[in-house]
Order: sequence, then structure tokens, then C-alpha cells
Amino acid sequence: MANFYDDEKLNEKDETSVDNNESLSLLEDQKESALLEQTDSTQNSEAKDNALLEPAHEQLEETQASDTASEENADDSQSDDSEDAKKDKPQKKAKGISLTKKTKIIVTVTVVATVLVLLLGVVLPIVLFHAPRIFVKSASDFVAGDKTGSVGKYFYSLDKNISADSLTLENGNVFSIDMNKHSITIANDFNIVCTEDRKGTMYIGTRKSDTEYNNKKATLKAKTITINAPNLDVVIAADVVCETLVVNAKSISVANSKNGEYSKLDMTITAQNVKFTGNISASAGSSIKITSCPNVVINSGVKIENTIDLSQSSFISSGAKSTISTLNLDATSSASIAGNVANLINGGRQVVMEAGHSCSNYQGIDTLVIFRDVKNTNIIKNCKNVIYVEKLATPTDINIEELNGKIYCVVAKVAFASSYNYYINDELVAQSKDTKVDITDFVKEAGKYNIKVVPVGDYKAGEDLTSKGSGTMYIDGDAISTSYNCVFTLQAPQNLKVTLKEDKYILSFDQVLHAETYKIIIDGKEIKRSDASALTEDITQYIGKVGNHSIRVQALNSNENIHNSEESMISYYHTEALEAVTSLISSFNDDKTVINAQWQGVANGYEYEVSLQVNGNNAITIGRTSVLNEDSSLTFAINLSELGITYSESDTYKVIVKAVGHDYYTDSVSTPAIVGATAVE
Repeated sequence: MANFYDDEKLNEKDETSVDNNESLSLLEDQKESALLEQTDSTQNSEAKDNALLEPAHEQLEETQASDTASEENADDSQSDDSEDAKKDKPQKKAKGISLTKKTKIIVTVTVVATVLVLLLGVVLPIVLFHAPRIFVKSASDFVAGDKTGSVGKYFYSLDKNISADSLTLENGNVFSIDMNKHSITIANDFNIVCTEDRKGTMYIGTRKSDTEYNNKKATLKAKTITINAPNLDVVIAADVVCETLVVNAKSISVANSKNGEYSKLDMTITAQNVKFTGNISASAGSSIKITSCPNVVINSGVKIENTIDLSQSSFISSGAKSTISTLNLDATSSASIAGNVANLINGGRQVVMEAGHSCSNYQGIDTLVIFRDVKNTNIIKNCKNVIYVEKLATPTDINIEELNGKIYCVVAKVAFASSYNYYINDELVAQSKDTKVDITDFVKEAGKYNIKVVPVGDYKAGEDLTSKGSGTMYIDGDAISTSYNCVFTLQAPQNLKVTLKEDKYILSFDQVLHAETYKIIIDGKEIKRSDASALTEDITQYIGKVGNHSIRVQALNSNENIHNSEESMISYYHTEALEAVTSLISSFNDDKTVINAQWQGVANGYEYEVSLQVNGNNAITIGRTSVLNEDSSLTFAINLSELGITYSESDTYKVIVKAVGHDYYTDSVSTPAIVGATAVE
């Protein structure tokens, strides 16, 4: 029987031809497959499956028997049954013999259909999930065979608990191990050996996905566990019980470990990265030796009872809830600890005890950096440099000042602060040793600004302080904050002007920064605008009337921190020419010495100018009149003798009259009329 299956072997089973005993053959194959491939079942569930299949087996054998078969032949066909089952067989046969042929056919079809349903229910899930697995029922099944490829291409899947005297996985046989809630128990040595070209991540634990395993009901037990895989990342998520764990890998992650019935639990680890994710329970005298690891991490909440010995390594206890027993460091190693050290920290190039730490004894450390906690007491021996780290005080006051068009942030000085960080709306805008900083360029827009200042200490995490000497250093203090409302008034609109374009009067003005809309007021009344943000407006209907007009424009913004501008103003007056004189009539008196002219006054006309032109020569201004007759006509007499003109029949005389302008009315065009004519030219 094979140790593992692949899709090709399953296909071979599917293609196997069946004869008259097809149902029985399929049943036998199914029983064998169920025993080998049902990876998530226990031994009890396998027995249960066989029990379910056995009655179907018996029914198939009964239906194949002849109607005239003897009781003895039937007994032979069921020779595998138990004694109790044999006692029941005569009763079954008697019942079977009483069936009609038609009834037997129905029973046979029903049984075959039931078997097919069982096959589909068991075989199909195996086919769907079979491809990446190498099923393991015994230690000898940890052989990949023709399964080749990267560490992550396949994985072993335990069908049951595995026990062996010793077990070695080498090179091509190294894949992740899905404990499948089972255990591996090795009496002596469990070895994983890989050459340098074997790369990837190897997981040991209960598999949840390709890259996620946990220690749920998964136990790995061996007296000695050795992993020699220089370029392999190893993740042991199972609960480990051992006496010795030796690791040489690219990285190693270790979950819960304990010595169990062993006298102690020692670990020796060489890796670039080491992470302890679970508790390690060990008897007194057990140790974890870590060499040449730049990144050793203990997760928050993890408790390690072993003594940890570091050589050429860097150690981080990442959470305040972690606990280690004793930490020994060689002269090249360093540590940063936020958790609890129960006994002692001994040696090391630099040890930093972060906020939240707890340790009562320090010895032989070159540079010890302690975040001061007055609640904890400790003993320090033979440490070359001791640096205490304290937190700077919070500034007592902060103010915003406006001076000479500039805006300044002023903060109260903090003792021992090396500088100050200035933030506006959580954005760092300035770093300065000064307590007064110009922030004008950062509050140009109107609105509310949150301004805070953080006093900056001289301590920086991760800094090498071995040459600093003893003393006190400081971490950043808490921020002090204030708010500032930037309020300003819009500039008044500039360059107002009215331009006549195609018989329309167009008002225009310059754009104002931050203005949203513009209000236009003409002769004291705000006009209605179709586009209040436009920089031009047709105002013909408002200033097309004769007279003087006032035009004002104001820039507006709806922001409560931006005040509307003052109003800008221009004046504009509209003039209009008087209408031309009509119905002008002129004639000589009887002796031809006087020309009498008469015409109708025009609207808004007040005074009229009369001129005389003789023979087309230059017109002579005679005079003006504003006297109206009772019929609203005007008359004017031109005395030729007073002008030194002697009448001649050969001469042509023309009277010219125009309305004279006043106020916002200009002169009308001149109206001429030949003396003696009855119509105006």
C-alpha cells in the first residue's frame, strides 16, 4: 500500500473497468481510499465509516446470490462476519427468499445508488483537496518520493498521531508539516537537515492556510530536536516538548515550549532573526544560547523561564507584559527591554530599559540606559556608564502674537529642551531652538488653525550611547496647544469703469483675491445679477437716463473668518442732445427789411439760437430767445438794416435755429429754412 497518493493514481482508479461485480469492486476500493485519504478523521471515525459500508456490502452479496441458492452457499459468501452476525444470517436469508424477482431488482438498484452516493461523498472531497498533500500515517511516510519542488509546494498532513524512535527529514523530503491536530512523538532525535540551496519557509503546526499555522492540539515531542537549514525560515507553531533544541537557520519562530518529563530544556540558536511567540517553561539551569542574531524578539505577553545567553546578538522585549528570567550578554551584545526581567541582567555593550520595564539587578553592563521610574528600586554593580532617561515637562503657556504684519507663535521655555517642534493642524512646520517662531507663511488662508508645540529631548531611540558617559537625557515632552482664527478683510475692488459697447453700458472691475461674489449698487439700490461672481455687468437700464449716477461695487465671501470688503465707487453722468426744431417758418415783412421766423419748441428746450445765412456764406448769429407764445411757439425778428444788409431779389436768405443745451442736455442739431419757404429742409 502506498504512503501517499496523487491525482494520477486517483484517475487510474476512476478508469478501472468494472465487470458484473462492479458495485462490489467499487466498494472495496472505497473502503481502502477512505482508510488512506480521509485526512481530517480520527481512527474512530474510520471505524464508523467501515461500519456504515458493511451492511451495503452484505446486501450486494445477497442480491448476487441465486433465487435457488442454498443456505450453506449464503453462509460461505458471508464468512467474514462475526459470530453474532452469522446468527442473524438465516433470518436475513429467509426474508430474502420470500422476495419476488421484481422486488429484488428494486432493492439491488437502491443499494447500488446508495453506494454511489457514499462514493461521491467521500471521494470527491479528497480529489478537490488532495493535490498539495503528502498523507502521513507513520514515520516512514515522511518521504516525499517523486514530490519535488520548493519547500512550500507540498506539505505533509498527519492522519493520526505519529510515533518513532528517531526521524530525519533531509533536503528534498523537507516540507511544511500540518499536524492536523495530531502529535509527533520521537523517542530520541528529530532532525531537519537542508543544504544551503534549500530555501523558503517551513511550518510545523496545525495548518489554517498556506502561510498560517497554529499550535491548536498540535504537539511535537522529541528528546533532541536539531534543525540545520542555513537558508530556511522555520516557524514552529506546535507545542514543543524536548530536552534540547539546536537551530541553525535563516530565521526561527518558536511557540510554546516545555521540558515536560525531561530534566531541562536547553536551546542553542544561530539565525538572523529569532522570535519567541509563546511561553517557554523550563526547570532551573535550562538556558537558551543565541549566537550571531541581530534581531531577537520576544512578543508581548510571553514568559520565558530559561536563562537567555546572547553572543554577538541584539535582543528586544517588545511588550511590557513579557517576562524573562535572567539575561546574560557578551561584550558585543545589546538589549532593549520594555518587559520584566525577574532576576538579573548581566553584561552587554548597551542595555536600554524602556518605559514600563522592571528589573531589580544590573551587573557588568558597559552602558546602562534606564527610563527613570521612581516606583521601582534596583541595584547597579560594575556598570561603566549609567544614563537615566526622563521626560521633559510640558510648556506652561503658549500664545499667538501679531506684529508688523507678521504672525508669531510664542511658547514658554522648558528646562533641558534641546529644541521645539511647531505643528499647525498636525503638520510639522518648524523645528527651532527659539521659543518664538514666525508662522505667517502657514496661516495665510482664513480659518481656524490648531497650533501645538512639543519640547524636544536629546534622547533618540536606537542611538549608540556607549561614548556618552553617565548623566541624564530626556525624551520629548507632551505638547501644549492653542487655536488661532485667521481673520482678514477683502480688498475693495479696483479699476471700476463704464464702457459703451454696441449701445450698451458695461461696468467692469478687477478680481479680488478670495472674493466669492460681488455686489453692485447703482444710485443707492442693489441691482439683481444673473452671475454674482462675474467681473462685468451690463448696466444700461440703470444709467441710460439723463443725469448723474453713483456706482458702487463690494467684494463678498461667506466664510465667517473673511470680512467683506469696503465699497469702491465711481460716478457716471448721462447726457442727451435736444431734439431738432421743427415747423420752422420764415418770411419778409412788406418792405423787405425784417425777416420774421416762427417754430415749435422742443421737449426740455429752454433757449434757442437764431442765425442767418445769405447766399450760402457763413451764417451770422443773430441772437437767442426763450420767450414762448401762448400756443407754445417761439418767434424771432431779424432786422436786416441792423445787420447792414440791403435786400436784393437775387439773393437767397436762410434762417437757422437750434435748441441750446443746458444741464445734461446738449445742443440740438441746427434746423435751416429758406425765407419764404413753407417747409423745413
